[in-house]
Amino acid sequence: MDCRRIAVHAATGLTQDEYDWGVWRLDRHGVACPRPDALVRGAIIGSVNVVDIVTESESDWFGGRAGLLLRDPSPCPPIPAAGALGYFTWERAKDFAAVKPWMRSWGAAEGGLFETLPTQFKNPPARPWPKDPRDTASDEEDP
Repeated sequence: MDCRRIAVHAATGLTQDEYDWGVWRLDRHGVACPRPDALVRGAIIGSVNVVDIVTESESDWFGGRAGLLLRDPSPCPPIPAAGALGYFTWERAKDFAAVKPWMRSWGAAEGGLFETLPTQFKNPPARPWPKDPRDTASDEEDP
């Protein structure tokens, strides 16, 4: 692969299980995640240099059979764009992805009573996609 600068695309799809797992995982690293209805989806959100492809890494963020080693991220104002799996040539779209109904009500308590409390999970959410068969760590051990 020719390593070079690529655009970063925020996917259109996002399930509640994927979001819950992401919130839980980011919180373990001290990162607060925006509410799901505040996330821009279906857009180019920046660019990054791909400097290598790795099949092993000590990084907490590595998973699967291979990963891209990224450097020099640069955010940009979101640009609406349809996505695709893998590398793709993007074109400007008409609009961003619409907010899904579950996103509006996520974490809401009646009357907005607990809006300022941090998100907490009694148990870690299940990983929303299959693990690599070589990965033997449980979700609880997943950093």
